[in-house]
Amino acid sequence: MTTINLTHIRGDSKTLAFTVLDENAAPVDLTDAIVRFAVKTSVNDSNDDAIFVRRSYNTQQVEITSAVAGEVSVKIEKADTRDADITGVTPYKWDIEVCRQGDARTGASGGTIAVTAGAQGVVGSGTAFLKARKGDILVPAGGSAPNQKPIVIMEVTDNTNLVTDYSDWATEAGVSFTIKVADVKTPGQGDFTLTFDVVR
Repeated sequence: MTTINLTHIRGDSKTLAFTVLDENAAPVDLTDAIVRFAVKTSVNDSNDDAIFVRRSYNTQQVEITSAVAGEVSVKIEKADTRDADITGVTPYKWDIEVCRQGDARTGASGGTIAVTAGAQGVVGSGTAFLKARKGDILVPAGGSAPNQKPIVIMEVTDNTNLVTDYSDWATEAGVSFTIKVADVKTPGQGDFTLTFDVVR
């Protein structure tokens, strides 16, 4: 893991380029990986309380520019930091997380799921979601591109309900799926200092 302290002008747009390396300094293959970048006031804040979170589900947020070379671009927009407090705030904290698919989670992949546009919840039929764990990866086999992305599971409510951090589904039922163990690494983190802007 690399520690890098970043400085950013509040309200500016910027693209941050990262190369994800393993412990031997070789590029990590990011094929089918999920990459998430967050800036928070405290490392203990939830993602909902973050200053902003960017995810590779949407290439306008995080784009894996070369999977085999481990290259990623994180795209910060004006709205991400425009209203952030910079008076008396110690540096915010940032990190980048890579989730790669491991083995199928034993017993967690039977049945089908229904997903709804705009909703983060997933409803199962004949499912055993309680065999899954928070942080596992849901790999749906939907009929359209939005329903074919691997997604991080944020909460397992019961055997037929779970919550993801993704809401760009196309409404669809009867979707087969696999739940996989996540291989999670944090290749970079550090302070994120916002400097003032005048023109808002």
